Amino acid sequence: MVEWQRQHKEVFGADNLDYDYFAFIDKLGILTANATTPYVIGFPNVAESGPLVMEFPAGAIAGGIMDFWQRPLAYLLYLIGLMLVVTLGGWALGTTIWSLVGGGSLFRFVLECAVWLLVVAVLSAPLVSARLRENLDYTIPR
Repeated sequence: MVEWQRQHKEVFGADNLDYDYFAFIDKLGILTANATTPYVIGFPNVAESGPLVMEFPAGAIAGGIMDFWQRPLAYLLYLIGLMLVVTLGGWALGTTIWSLVGGGSLFRFVLECAVWLLVVAVLSAPLVSARLRENLDYTIPR
C-alpha cells in the first residue's frame, strides 16, 4: 500500500483528494483484484483536507470503504467505540480513585497509582479465561 500511495502521487501526479480508476489492464499488477470489477482508489489525508464526505449515487452498490491497512469501515467504527469505552471508563475510574484518595503529596500519588493498578488487575482478571477471550474475539466485525 505504501508503494501504491507513492506511485499515486509521483507517477500519476495525484493530489490529496484525487482518485484513480482502474480498468482491466490497470489491475494486472494487483494481487487480489477481480478482473470484472472496477476499482476506484484514493489516498486522502484528512490531516491536510479536513473532514471527508463520500457521496454515492442512489441504488445498489457493491463495495466498501477501507483504511490504509485494508480494514473495513465497520472494523474502524468498532475500534472507535472500544476506544471511547476504554477512555471514558478509565477517566471515570481515575476520577473516582482521585476523589477517594485525594491529591497533593507524593504519598497520595503513589497510593492512587497502587489503587489504580489493583482495580485494573481485578477488572482484567477474567481475561485469563481462554473461553472469554474467544467469545470477545467473535464480537470483532470481520
